[in-house]
Amino acid sequence: MRAIILAAGSGLRLGQHTKDIPKALLDLNGKSILERQISLLRQHAINEIFAVTGYQREKHTLKDIEYIFNPRYAETEQLASMMVARTKISDDVLIIFGDIVFDEQILQQILVSNDDIGIAIDLDWEKSYNERPDNPKSLADKVLIYQKKIQQISDEKAEEAVKTIIQWIGKNPEREGLKSTPKRVIKAFKEYFQGYNENPENYLTKTFTEVEGYDDMVMEKNIW
Repeated sequence: MRAIILAAGSGLRLGQHTKDIPKALLDLNGKSILERQISLLRQHAINEIFAVTGYQREKHTLKDIEYIFNPRYAETEQLASMMVARTKISDDVLIIFGDIVFDEQILQQILVSNDDIGIAIDLDWEKSYNERPDNPKSLADKVLIYQKKIQQISDEKAEEAVKTIIQWIGKNPEREGLKSTPKRVIKAFKEYFQGYNENPENYLTKTFTEVEGYDDMVMEKNIW
């Protein structure tokens, strides 16, 4: 197993605390957030670790990890950083936000999971957002859970992620012909994964998305 830590952000909301240092390198009782994450990973024999950097990347000097630079860190979010490291995504891999301090128990629960995809979720998330007036609840990544399975991730966040991918390949997601692409992609994925609980015959002949022009046709080819 390997781990990819997304640590390109500047941490603007932290003001002076991140003026000269990346958020992932903030000191917490003698250890940075990134050091704490790496220490936990190595305690569980995860030694192949990649960190995607951006803001103040020269400050990242920890040994025995591989750094990958996101040159567009200032205009993109976590998904773009993950795209920079996409060649490292193979077999079992952990994707970790570089500004999260998490308990060892969280990591253990992820590691023992037999699911194809697992996500660590804070069920008491609203409490922490009540203490963050500068970061409203509307910006939180929300999921719908039923019988311990994730049924849905908030469409708004998912659509923003698709827009990020479109920007990353050099296209303008706001131009005519691409504006509706994020909604169509999310709809397609919903229908695709819903098929795990349905009769496959209902989906073998189903059209997932519309193709309105040549650019969309190229996009569909690349996605599927």
